[in-house]
Amino acid sequence: MKTILSRSRRIALTAASGILTIGLAACQTDPRSMKLKDDHLVAAGFVQKAADTPTRQEMLKHLPPHHFVRHETSGKVTYLFADPVACGCLYVGDQKAYDAYRSYQQQQQLIEQKRLSAETMSDPAWDWDAWGGVGPGYGPGFGTTVGPAYGKVW
Repeated sequence: MKTILSRSRRIALTAASGILTIGLAACQTDPRSMKLKDDHLVAAGFVQKAADTPTRQEMLKHLPPHHFVRHETSGKVTYLFADPVACGCLYVGDQKAYDAYRSYQQQQQLIEQKRLSAETMSDPAWDWDAWGGVGPGYGPGFGTTVGPAYGKVW
């Protein structure tokens, strides 16, 4: 019985280790994509400040990496963006820079959605009839229901 428990524990630990390894790999940030983001921050008006002293490096550790932090002093709003990966620096911008960056990001998302939409519907060889079981609302005629009804009346 003791051998079975030890074997079960080994299997459980191996599985947990594998899941943890996959999870950590998924959480890693691609330095190239962060460099591109850094370029966009500068283009929007953020100022790059190097963490080139021990004090600055320590302070950078107190900010969440790759996220905006809003700071307000005497009614003046400043946005901070810590990047310890691509540049080891802090980006500092005002409301105008933050708004410009967000606007750019929204434009890029719209472009990507349009691109995906065009790719999805641009295949003339697609045969909806081959997928006959997907329910009303899909395929030739595109009925009037919203989403797959699977026999339900909406």
